[in-house]
Amino acid sequence: CINNGNVKGLYNAGGIASFTGDAIFKSCINNGDVNGGSVLTYAGGIFGDLSNGSSLSVENCYSTGKVTSGEAARAYPIGRLADGSTITNTYYLDTSVTSNKDSTTAKTLAQFKSGEVTYLLNGNQSTLTFGQIIGTNSYPVFMSNADTQTVYMVTFKVANSTDDTSTKYAYTNTNGTVTIPTEFAEKKLLVLDADEKFTDVEFTADTKVIQNTTVSTIPAPTYTVTIPPTVDFGLCTKQLENAEGKDRYAFQDFDISSSTQYFYLNNYELNVTVNSDFKLTDGTDEVPYSLVQMHGDYYEKFGYDILSNTTIASGGSVLNKYFDDNDDTSRIRSSSRYYSLVLDQSKITKDGLTLAGTMTFTITANEREVA
Repeated sequence: CINNGNVKGLYNAGGIASFTGDAIFKSCINNGDVNGGSVLTYAGGIFGDLSNGSSLSVENCYSTGKVTSGEAARAYPIGRLADGSTITNTYYLDTSVTSNKDSTTAKTLAQFKSGEVTYLLNGNQSTLTFGQIIGTNSYPVFMSNADTQTVYMVTFKVANSTDDTSTKYAYTNTNGTVTIPTEFAEKKLLVLDADEKFTDVEFTADTKVIQNTTVSTIPAPTYTVTIPPTVDFGLCTKQLENAEGKDRYAFQDFDISSSTQYFYLNNYELNVTVNSDFKLTDGTDEVPYSLVQMHGDYYEKFGYDILSNTTIASGGSVLNKYFDDNDDTSRIRSSSRYYSLVLDQSKITKDGLTLAGTMTFTITANEREVA
């Protein structure tokens, strides 16, 4: 049902019904002004008043007309409710009334024009009741041409955010485009699938919309990198130059590991580098040491020449993980590398030194350029 004419009542007045008993108002529209007249009358955008003991339901309706009565407190945007009555998924123009903003939801003219109210009114109905040609119709109309009047919603979400206020919405017709909200402008956006996982489909201001769509920015990864806070050689003693193996070298093993939660990180690279002068000092005394990519315990167990393995220079990478198209999204990926600090005890100038040094690790997570 629809009313586009102005209504004035001597007792009660409503855009669809002035006075009612038990009733259901479903998918009704009122665009007319409603005037209840005297101070004793009730006025409402859809209905004015209902009889004692009655209950009613208002579903999927809207009213845009101005509602007045002889007493402002008796003017309702939709109608005067009684116990047991309900109003659901029903909206009104926020300038309709000055008081009695009931359980319905006020919407601005801009929200009506945008297509938002049309989308909300249709809800999850398989057969759409309302339509709107955005830019032509200021308000929802009854659907007559699904090809031109269907309204779709584009949802812009901040990845992994639980803050609903960060989510933004835009509306358009079939094959229409939307303006990217400011918060998401100048960012790469990807379409999410039904499980809200990232797809390879990029979304831009030129994307033609043919269905309800959810998009999100590619988030930076969240990661944990574990590095031992201290590494202690313990008691080291001066050795002769011709000493061999573990008599000459002291080893201290440690691991560097990462655990990375990523979502859509094609061509994303997690890298950890080390910076150090690789010297242990005690006052003016200093002893060089090496950082080698292999555990010293391998030497003791298998007799490997650990110094023949990769020695890491200052600025070198000690952990690197590169994500490519074959990495499944939203998984936790772990990576570890094994290192040993190697101290040449023949370089110790005298016994009894308390030797200490510092290594600084730098962690970066950047998108890698691909040719």
